[in-house]
Amino acid sequence: MSDLRKLLDEATPGPWSIGEDVIGKRETTGFVRWIVQLAWDDEQGQADARLIAMAPDLAAAVLVAEEALERLAKLGNGDKYGNSDCKIIASVSLAEIRKLTGGA
Repeated sequence: MSDLRKLLDEATPGPWSIGEDVIGKRETTGFVRWIVQLAWDDEQGQADARLIAMAPDLAAAVLVAEEALERLAKLGNGDKYGNSDCKIIASVSLAEIRKLTGGA
């Protein structure tokens, strides 16, 4: 997850917006910082653009989910509340997130 955090920290912060043929971020000066220029003329290209534009928000959500699952895993140690299932669910979920994001 540290790789994902690093990518998110180094990238142009979201939200990004989709223009006619560009994904960009409008700066306070009124200029648009181009993130990527695309040539799309079909639904798949437009879907790709929407996914790319959502990347910063998706990455941030994955990091928040991982932090929440790590806290849940720490709580679910078969303590007096009987939360051992929480640890198993959180561990499996963390493993999936790390696999999908290339984390260790």
